[in-house]
Amino acid sequence: MDSIFDPPALKSDVERERSVLRAPEEPQPLCPFVVVPRFVQIQAAEADLERALTATVGGTRPAVSVAEVQDYLRRRFALNDDEFDVKHHYSEDFVVHFRHGLDRQRVLES
Repeated sequence: MDSIFDPPALKSDVERERSVLRAPEEPQPLCPFVVVPRFVQIQAAEADLERALTATVGGTRPAVSVAEVQDYLRRRFALNDDEFDVKHHYSEDFVVHFRHGLDRQRVLES
């Protein structure tokens, strides 16, 4: 049996050339590569997230309720209640989900 320290002798010049011309082995990735198929549910969730914003209260970070954020959006952007939804996110932030992407863009650009 041959060891790594005692490789077998090449029998011919052809074999010697083949061994020199052989492509190096591809390095193995450091972590496994996983492909997630594109499901309709994933596409729908991504489309849903495209209509959302995270709102952060700045300054001294006073306590602000979901109702106050809703009221501000109604007054400032003339939005109806059925055009957006506000949920608490972490302790002082909010996620605002808009029914229409144009409303989200209008709020974002203000």
